[in-house]
Amino acid sequence: MTANNEAKPVTPRRKVRTAWIIVISAVAALAALVWILGYTEVGSDPAYIYVVGRGFGGTQTPMPGSTVWLLPLVDSLVPVPAGRHELYGYAPITTSDSELNVEVRLDLDLDPAGAVQVVDAWGADWSEGLIRELQDSVVGERTFDGTTEELYTTRRGELLAAIEPEVRDWLAERAPALRVGRIALPTARFRADRPWDAGFFAPVKVVVLGMDALDDGLLNKLIDMGELPHFAKMRDEGYLGTLDSEAPYFSPIIWTTFATGKPADEHGITAFTKTNPETGQLEPMSALDRKVSTFWEFLGGRGLSSIVVNWYYSWPTGEIKGFNLTNYAWKPKFGKGFLGIPHYEELPGKDWPEGITETVDEAIADRPYISEDDYPLAWVLPDIPAATTDGTPLKGGPPLPHYLERDVLAANACFWLMDHEDWNIAAVYQEFPDVLSHLIWPAHAFRWEKLTGEPANLPPIPPYRRELAENAGDTIIEAYRFEDRLLGIAMDNWGDEAVIVVVSDHGFNTIYPPKVILIGDDQLQEMMYWHDPTGVFGLWGRHVQQGVTGEITIYDFLPTVLALLGVPAARDMPGRVVEEALEPEFLERAQFGPLAERPKTYDPHEREVDRDIVNVVGQAELERLRALGYLQ
Repeated sequence: MTANNEAKPVTPRRKVRTAWIIVISAVAALAALVWILGYTEVGSDPAYIYVVGRGFGGTQTPMPGSTVWLLPLVDSLVPVPAGRHELYGYAPITTSDSELNVEVRLDLDLDPAGAVQVVDAWGADWSEGLIRELQDSVVGERTFDGTTEELYTTRRGELLAAIEPEVRDWLAERAPALRVGRIALPTARFRADRPWDAGFFAPVKVVVLGMDALDDGLLNKLIDMGELPHFAKMRDEGYLGTLDSEAPYFSPIIWTTFATGKPADEHGITAFTKTNPETGQLEPMSALDRKVSTFWEFLGGRGLSSIVVNWYYSWPTGEIKGFNLTNYAWKPKFGKGFLGIPHYEELPGKDWPEGITETVDEAIADRPYISEDDYPLAWVLPDIPAATTDGTPLKGGPPLPHYLERDVLAANACFWLMDHEDWNIAAVYQEFPDVLSHLIWPAHAFRWEKLTGEPANLPPIPPYRRELAENAGDTIIEAYRFEDRLLGIAMDNWGDEAVIVVVSDHGFNTIYPPKVILIGDDQLQEMMYWHDPTGVFGLWGRHVQQGVTGEITIYDFLPTVLALLGVPAARDMPGRVVEEALEPEFLERAQFGPLAERPKTYDPHEREVDRDIVNVVGQAELERLRALGYLQ
């Protein structure tokens, strides 16, 4: 008997079974590895929306900080910044005299639903994909039946009006949940080999509309409500931004900074009043206290002519190249009880050339550009009292009708001079919005609460003033409409030759909870409403980018205005040119041309003033400040 030690032969069936075991084991190991590696921790940064894109279809937004399973190489986790996005691309436009690449800019606001849709439609690089498809499928190549200059001057907005509805319809179809804000065509870039066009890029005229206390927040809300069509036009076709004012937000300080480009400790207007060292009496400050030159003074040395009307603390004026109708050009009605000013005729330096105010008033008497009738609630103004310290009514009546009257006179005078004289810059100041806010803000706050649901955060109006509050509730809104009409006049009459500038020195708002603040010279008081730090700065016209916004300081106003005039800011001016508001081609040409060299200063010598001038209306000015609550 013999033992059989030979190994059994491996049959084909055993080979197949072994192979399957190896394959199944490998697959199981691979699946386990994929399963383990597929677990991904979702980020927890609240600034992002985390979107899971499934390679086999579908998207989702897991909770931040959670864990989600992703199929490697197929699924993706895309972090999308939440909130506002600004996307832009360029579309080829052919005009009658040139070929341009016009910038198309979109403002989008992403929430989770919108983020899912943009990732689903355009993938992880959704912003680039969206813009690329927009350019190819919607905007395409277009022809504008006018010149390049017309595209950005007299016919501004036509191209946007043609493109915007198509873009919105396309976005609504591709990503219905996407929240679309403004669509703008801010600027154009010439295609290669475009020669400089000296006429199109030459410095332009500038019109400055100074509107005291115009508040950035309230202005934009009224624009959104459709109440201010010309400010809406400025926001859509130009630059409308926020002016970040500087405490204590006093008008004489800030308007003098606008005029000089310098801070208060350098220009000298540091408050509303001063104490006369010889008499010990309180006196209002004036241009006599200003240490440096204003733009209407130093521009004359560069051959540029100015029209300046009603500018805060511009009295007294000397000789300038152009016209200066100071804040005392019209007889103030701010004397004792607002009855009038004695000896006003003896006041020197009211205007330049001397007597021009009377000439202009006669010329516009029968044909004003704007009138008090353009403020429909003028009939309410006589019932609104001033902030008298003892609560007694003023003998001459309340001040508001006088402020409206003076602002109307100032606007008409400025516009008439612009129509009939040579000028490079024209500037007019309007005080009515500020005074109205001081005297009737609670009525506005409660009316606004009814309109929008935003709480007034003020004590109830006393019974004896409720009828007045009801009648006067819309007075501040109507003041904004009035300023909008002024802006419209400037746009319609000078928009093809000038840049229209709107600037305010600060805003105005409710203070909640109330707090103690500085409201006048060395005067602290608990206030429930007062000046707010957010003013307004807007540009519209030639060389201004369309649909752009931003923030500026009080020091940036003058360098930007000077740049438009082709004049460099002095090196002792701390502000900057607001470059994001201006077309790149114009800015480039200006920086290599007239702005290339900045002078050290426009004040090489001590400013000369006539120290013999006596302010005979000084007591009236103090009375005016008391009526507004600035002085006790």
